[in-house]
Amino acid sequence: QGTLVSVPILPDGSAGEPAVIVEDPAIFGVDGLAVDVHGTIYAAVIAQSTIVRVEGESIETLADADDGINQASSIAFGQGIRDRKSLFGVNFGIFSPAPTPSLFRLPVGVPGAPQP
Repeated sequence: QGTLVSVPILPDGSAGEPAVIVEDPAIFGVDGLAVDVHGTIYAAVIAQSTIVRVEGESIETLADADDGINQASSIAFGQGIRDRKSLFGVNFGIFSPAPTPSLFRLPVGVPGAPQP
């Protein structure tokens, strides 16, 4: 069972009260996270070689091993004008029986949240 938790940052910079966003086996082994302009969370689930979209309690698998995901460990939205609606990620893959460390692009149709 994987658990995604939100911890607000209080005005004084300290951590607020943690709140569970979702618990589900589909997010067991999350390694990297990204957020789009609507607050939807995208997760690289290294333990399952999947990229998932988390909207409330709904979890949708966007890509898996059949799409070339091999223990993806990090994801981020593109920042260029033509890349803003795509996630870019890293296939860690070194513990895989067939390691394929690489970079990948996954179009998701929504731009990422602005970065500070």
